[in-house]
Amino acid sequence: MFAIGIIPAVVVLVLRRKVPESARWLANQGNASKAKEIEKLVVGKSDDLGSSKQKVSFLTLFSKRYIKNTVYFGTAWFFYDVAFYGIGIFTPTILALLGLTHSLSILGSAVFSSIAIIGSVMCILTVDRWGRKPVTVLGFSGMFISLLILAFIAARTPKDAFAVGITGVLIASMYILFELTQSWGMGSTDFVYGQELFPTSIRATGQGWGTSISRIGAILGLTTFPTIVTLYGLGYGLLFFAIAGLIGMMLTIFLAPETKNKSLEELTEK
Repeated sequence: MFAIGIIPAVVVLVLRRKVPESARWLANQGNASKAKEIEKLVVGKSDDLGSSKQKVSFLTLFSKRYIKNTVYFGTAWFFYDVAFYGIGIFTPTILALLGLTHSLSILGSAVFSSIAIIGSVMCILTVDRWGRKPVTVLGFSGMFISLLILAFIAARTPKDAFAVGITGVLIASMYILFELTQSWGMGSTDFVYGQELFPTSIRATGQGWGTSISRIGAILGLTTFPTIVTLYGLGYGLLFFAIAGLIGMMLTIFLAPETKNKSLEELTEK
């Protein structure tokens, strides 16, 4: 079973050999002629990218010019992963605690997770029309609302929630809402924002920063949730995830810039 994971890795290793180097990165490294060649190959024409090799470091992310974007990108992704990985890993356990059998809990987890595919498609269709910020706010809002309702259900009807009236339908609906919006929002825009919040000279570093901080959030969610459930019950455990979604939403509202319809050069010059 573990060997199956080798297949996509090998495919990527083979295909990436055909991917040309970034034209802007080449220009930033002082190789303007190669940059123009790559740009013509990819888009059929070449802009005047120029040659501007810059000396930067990890600390450039925390300079006055980029500190706001750095803080937003890291913290928003952090709180997204707290909820996303927590729910993703513990969904079978949560469904079992709410009254489903072991086999149905596994099946339900697989079905709910597949909804994320629809959310990713919706992001593709809307992120350039609505903007990065509204789509990300939508994602965090859906996560917060769905998890808050699930927390309330777990607190009021523990262990047998699926057997109480239409509660089972409500639980399924909230899980669908969560998976749809998490992948519609930050689950997809984290890979858009990372490319647009930072200039070429520190873009990979900025993406790496966000990824690293997000993994700390994932670890926090995975280790804290079982402790909260043991001490205070499932309702409080789900409330913990809901609060993470709320914080992510507020961070996006107050800190996230809108990068829609702006070239990378425009964003860099700001």
